[in-house]
Amino acid sequence: SLQQRRIFCAFEGNELIGTVGLEGNELVGLYIKPSRKKQGIGGMLLAHVEQYAAAHQMTELKLTAIPSAKIYYQHKGFEVFQEVLTVVDGVEFPETEMVKRLMTTHS
Repeated sequence: SLQQRRIFCAFEGNELIGTVGLEGNELVGLYIKPSRKKQGIGGMLLAHVEQYAAAHQMTELKLTAIPSAKIYYQHKGFEVFQEVLTVVDGVEFPETEMVKRLMTTHS
């Protein structure tokens, strides 16, 4: 639910150009405005969430990637945990559960 999800946003001026959610230690809903893709915004959001997670004593981040995003996340340090099939309205979609170990920061 949204009440248990932290949302991180990227703005340029007053324009929202990217978001990502963190639910527990799972990344959800990485979205970059289509006209702003391939400009490093997703990487900046991911790096910010990783710093936040490490500062909150999380040892790993998880996510479920669609096939077209799997290589992107591998380049960001996520490793394949397992291939899964997600079923929506009786239709199967192949996805990849991925994990990234974090270096926690101690205060």
